[in-house]
Amino acid sequence: MSGLLTLSGTQRQEQPAVAWAERRTSKRYSSSGQRTLTILERTEFKRHTALVHDLSLRGLGVIVDSPLEVGSIVAILLVNRPTRASGILSGTVCHATPHAEGKWRVGLNLSRNLTDDEILFLI
Repeated sequence: MSGLLTLSGTQRQEQPAVAWAERRTSKRYSSSGQRTLTILERTEFKRHTALVHDLSLRGLGVIVDSPLEVGSIVAILLVNRPTRASGILSGTVCHATPHAEGKWRVGLNLSRNLTDDEILFLI
């Protein structure tokens, strides 16, 4: 019988591998690829210009020129110049992965859910 032995000694069925995207609990939105943000790393307040790749209710995927340290806390500056609206989000870097052309794809877990207006602004 195919299965995995648990600590209690009982067997359970092996579950098929699930792709990362399928394990997400909220819908992901693709960005137009034109929205840029400023990200400040908390320790040194190092400034990064980031291109929004995708987003969810509680996360952002961005493209940056250099990696951010996994686990670091960042401030994300949102500035909508035409409406003169601005805001600051905080988040934690959950991954930094090499991307095309020497860039880095960085995943950010946000400290709160994005509002509907923020989602519309970012996509």
